Amino acid sequence: MRLKSFIPGLAVLFCIISLNTNAQTGCCPSPDSLMVTSVTDSSFCVKWKIKDTIGCDTPKLGQLQYRAVGAAVWTRVNVTYSGSATYAVKCDTATSCTKYQWRVRNLCIHGDTTYTNWITGQRFATKCDTSIFRKNINVKIIPNPAADNILLEGINLSMSKAKVTISSMSGNIRYQQLHLVTGEHLRLPINISNWEDGVYFVTISDGKENYRYSFIKQ
Repeated sequence: MRLKSFIPGLAVLFCIISLNTNAQTGCCPSPDSLMVTSVTDSSFCVKWKIKDTIGCDTPKLGQLQYRAVGAAVWTRVNVTYSGSATYAVKCDTATSCTKYQWRVRNLCIHGDTTYTNWITGQRFATKCDTSIFRKNINVKIIPNPAADNILLEGINLSMSKAKVTISSMSGNIRYQQLHLVTGEHLRLPINISNWEDGVYFVTISDGKENYRYSFIKQ
């Protein structure tokens, strides 16, 4: 009888030990399956699985850090997790022709603040912009990233009319209009508050050449 009552106790003890072995320090599971989903000359998007093991807590927040390879300072971005999400996706701006490194860790709230170790993603390089057009003019998209509105401003535009097209990464056109360029200057406010989050491409056309820029809606 004593042996039979002792066996269930061993099973419970074994289960507790297994959970503690699989969980991270403080019972906060680490992110997993880090991947780079898109890269342009001025932006990037990364994705990761929020939890990779059974832990004592559900992560509430992710911290993304990235920097140019060889740089001393990391750029840090906090990503709030929704309760039902399996993956987290984050986009941000970047410098063209630059190789980046990045890493992610989870934050769990269980009494005291508990972080996992950093998990490193594969390095990526932003595309190089060799357009002569960009050497002669100055085009800004402010702010970038943006939430509700952007201001597209072009200076030294050697054209009388500019066709402005904004499309998503999937090719869906969200904005397209022909604008007069006065004194080689274009100033165009655009409301993007109802657009989905992600990377968008801005194409400026003078009828002969197309020149493309990008911004992030978040």
